[in-house]
Amino acid sequence: MKLFYSKWLDKKMDIPAAFRAAQLEMKKKDNDPEKWAGLC
Repeated sequence: MKLFYSKWLDKKMDIPAAFRAAQLEMKKKDNDPEKWAGLC
């Protein structure tokens, strides 16, 4: 969630784009769905 909020508030992305960017970045860092699937 911290990553999502930084993209949304700091980088001024709209909510769907920030959400998707955070999801993809988490997936890239660790391919284990238990760690990033909560952002789905």
